[in-house]
Amino acid sequence: SIYPIVRKLIGVEFFDGLARAYCEAHPSTSGDLNELGAYLADFVQSFPPARSLPYLSDVARLEWLAHQAHYAADHAPLDLSTLASISDDDYPRLALILHPAVATLASPYPLFRIWEVHQDDYRGKIAVDLGSGAEHVVVYRAEYRVTVAKIACGEAAFLRAIKHNEALGAALEQAIAEDAGFDLAASLRCWVTAHVVVGLTVRN
Repeated sequence: SIYPIVRKLIGVEFFDGLARAYCEAHPSTSGDLNELGAYLADFVQSFPPARSLPYLSDVARLEWLAHQAHYAADHAPLDLSTLASISDDDYPRLALILHPAVATLASPYPLFRIWEVHQDDYRGKIAVDLGSGAEHVVVYRAEYRVTVAKIACGEAAFLRAIKHNEALGAALEQAIAEDAGFDLAASLRCWVTAHVVVGLTVRN
């Protein structure tokens, strides 16, 4: 149930064999079955029968992040009134706080497209061009529903830096290094609305 797209991509019989091999290599050490598939992506990457599907491990990583987002702790939305008390000089030292469900993932394959066309409610063309290039995605939970969205490389670099506890100034530098056209104001409006960014503090 954690990896429905992996199952669709390789078929039921192949998936059953993969699951058996995985459980032999990584037997459960927890009473919580939600933790059982934590290492599947790395296992798939070294699983000989899956060598012809090099994108499969990234799909598994994305599905695991979505699974984790579903069970992540909740957090109140950001109170925008707190920005009024912050001086312009303090902005570079701002530390943004991401919702516990937020994660990013980069892949050399069109990962979001693969995710998109395998959703149960998808009604468009199923075709995926594996040579169409790399994609960055963000996983978050807004209004109790896990969402996966495609983001630009600058946005990915910014969120990754914030996730690693970088201050706003340093995170912005990393984003602009990846994408000179990165629009911080527009991105922040989007992420606050989506409850991706849920808090902020000023570092000493």
